[in-house]
Amino acid sequence: MIKFTNKDANLTHSAEVVDSVKPMPAGPMDPAFPRAASARLMEGLGAGASDSLRFVASKPGTYLIFCAVPGHGLAGMWLRLKVSATDKRPTLIATTS
Repeated sequence: MIKFTNKDANLTHSAEVVDSVKPMPAGPMDPAFPRAASARLMEGLGAGASDSLRFVASKPGTYLIFCAVPGHGLAGMWLRLKVSATDKRPTLIATTS
């Protein structure tokens, strides 16, 4: 489960787990796993609104947790999700930019 909360006071946002594809999609697409998407993908959720993505990451690989509001993903509103074939528990990997 991923709990998504929009903490942006100025823009709506959504969250969707999608295959790591090139080029980056401009808006919503079919999620990589059933139910791996927040409500109102295109419109997004308003400031302070939350939704839970309850899904089973059943296939190892690299995915994106992507804001599907049109143009947001292209503007860099995404992060990488790696599903391991061997790990049994989630692991947070810190990155620096």
